[in-house]
Amino acid sequence: MRNMKKLLLVTFALVSTVAYSQNECDALNIVDVFIHPVDPSILLIEVENSGEEIFSYPGFKVYVGDVLHGQEEVLFFGIGQSSIHLVNLDVLFVEGQEYDIDLELWTGFYSDQVCDFSYTGTPYDPADCFEGFLSVQYFGAMGMTYHIDVTNNFNQNFLDFEFELSSLEFEYSEAMCFPRGCYTVQVETADGQPSPANVVIAYYYESMQLWGALLESAESSVSQVLDIWDGCLLNIDDLANAELNLYPNPLTTSDQVKIDIPAHQIHSAQVFDLQGRLVIADLANAEWRIPQEGSYVVLIEKNDGVRLATQVIVR
Repeated sequence: MRNMKKLLLVTFALVSTVAYSQNECDALNIVDVFIHPVDPSILLIEVENSGEEIFSYPGFKVYVGDVLHGQEEVLFFGIGQSSIHLVNLDVLFVEGQEYDIDLELWTGFYSDQVCDFSYTGTPYDPADCFEGFLSVQYFGAMGMTYHIDVTNNFNQNFLDFEFELSSLEFEYSEAMCFPRGCYTVQVETADGQPSPANVVIAYYYESMQLWGALLESAESSVSQVLDIWDGCLLNIDDLANAELNLYPNPLTTSDQVKIDIPAHQIHSAQVFDLQGRLVIADLANAEWRIPQEGSYVVLIEKNDGVRLATQVIVR
């Protein structure tokens, strides 16, 4: 069944090929397939259901060719109108690489295979930023002021605000779009005194929590790392890598960048600005320059999977 492919007219088209009953499978739509932005070992499958069948106790198996890449742990009763499925991957997807993927949908805790979908695309393809929302929830006594500070891996402030606990139950929520990066999220009481209440901070996509941290009562602060799209690989404190030599450095906008690694060993080379945004992509085996002045991070991925990074200054 996995090998029954249909022609895909667009990159992200997904087609139902097998039925449970055919109409019931046709009612399912795979909205998106992408790598968890915080944990690259998890594949997210977003599903919508326009039919009446709830597909009880569903689970997805993910294949590339005949190789099983991962299987969902069944945790909920069925696919209603929409749901997001988490598949733990045994083999990680490579950033920027296109894959032909088969998605087998099983029901009844993997007792019956009912549908088969095909997907072609780049499930690990970091966008300019990952949309979602930051939520702060706290419970307990009133009158305490809290401070939240979010900085990126270049020690630049991304978010900074205070809020006062004004009721027995309160939630602060703000839509945000995190660029690729390594963020430090710190929550603390404004006066440094122990907190009388538990404070939960979390980052969500749709209704699914992707990351969270807890400031427990009797503590004055908590700090956690939020790693978006492996952005902690770009941490400026870890860029002194003796194996990666890039020259000239500093350079000018007219200088050709040279890397002291044979071209045939390089899978990809990318340039990020100090906000963690991708500036130039897919530089392997090509002559390239950085056209704008500033400070950048060059990230190299070798064919053996080793990733190296260094900072470069353009004057």
